[in-house]
Amino acid sequence: MLLVVFVLLLSLAGGVFYINFTKDVRALNKKLPEKIRITKDFSGNYTVTNQLDGYKFQVPENWEGIREADYLPERDDEKYSVTSLNVRCSDGLTGAAVDLFKISERESNLRSYVEKIFKEYGLIGELKEQNLNGKNTLSVRETTHLGGDYIYFFESGSGIYAVTSQSEEVVREIINKGNW
Repeated sequence: MLLVVFVLLLSLAGGVFYINFTKDVRALNKKLPEKIRITKDFSGNYTVTNQLDGYKFQVPENWEGIREADYLPERDDEKYSVTSLNVRCSDGLTGAAVDLFKISERESNLRSYVEKIFKEYGLIGELKEQNLNGKNTLSVRETTHLGGDYIYFFESGSGIYAVTSQSEEVVREIINKGNW
């Protein structure tokens, strides 16, 4: 009988712990579409899974959580079909955005597509080629309009991803730890 009471108390304590441990994640997920989920493992690491746009990435550990997340569904922005997922870390200062530009086969040259985006949006910066996690990327620090944000562009599937943050380390970590 004592063992049964102990097991019930242990189960209740585990349930209370789990509810409190995942409270932040449940609040974030309420604001996101059903196929986009933020999860937290028992080590406190957060993962963002976007089934709508086909990617998954781990949030940098030094963020110590996510304060807010929002998703802008596919919209036609002049000549582009683009979706955006924005996450901000618990300190409220650092964040990252993942934009997916959906492209057709005829537009699939990464450099020319990115140069076209830069020209049409008036962005300024020198594009540098790098390889991250097996992805050929074009990176830039845009100081004129985006306040020094780092943007890394790469092609995967039928789209071109743009990962943006104030921190180049954050961008690189998201790309390196992501499944695109």
